[in-house]
Amino acid sequence: MIAYIRGRVIAWGSNYVIVDTGGVGYRITVPLNLLRRVEAGMEIELHTVLQVREDGWQLYGFTEPEEAEFFSMLQKVSGIGPKGAMALLSFYSPAEMASIVSRQDINKLTAVPGIGRKTAQRLLLELKDRLATFPGVEGEKARAAEEVVQALVELGFSRKEAEQTVEKVLSREEVKAERPEELLRQVLREMGQKKG
Repeated sequence: MIAYIRGRVIAWGSNYVIVDTGGVGYRITVPLNLLRRVEAGMEIELHTVLQVREDGWQLYGFTEPEEAEFFSMLQKVSGIGPKGAMALLSFYSPAEMASIVSRQDINKLTAVPGIGRKTAQRLLLELKDRLATFPGVEGEKARAAEEVVQALVELGFSRKEAEQTVEKVLSREEVKAERPEELLRQVLREMGQKKG
């Protein structure tokens, strides 16, 4: 029903923002990593998931459509409700989660408050076949992509810019790079062309 909201932030709390869109204020639950960037009066665009329950309607909002899809996918895992899905997305992006699942890294999942060992094992098992680091990218390329994103962040690039450029490079049919160093070379070339 409500898939997208654009408006001005007029208030926020421990896990939500209130967005004014033409005189109507929507209270939207958002991941903590988004909440940290919020300022009063700022324009915000959120891809939303509306959940209707017996005790009321709840809107969840994300800056990227992939996050909204991932939020819904996470809740298909038994034992993961909206609270658990939001906790995971407060810690990790969909790309990072895909890498964690690909590596079967249970310690990264249990580092998230509220995610115990059994729940983490279930997540790794049930998401294994559903997830790749980027759309259409699997296996070795997925691991290489996450390593390159991490390297770029350490070099001072923003995670968003790093992920977008890696995804752009990997979307080209001729790119066969499955080793991180090959992919990093191509991504840096792409970034150099962008700045030039």
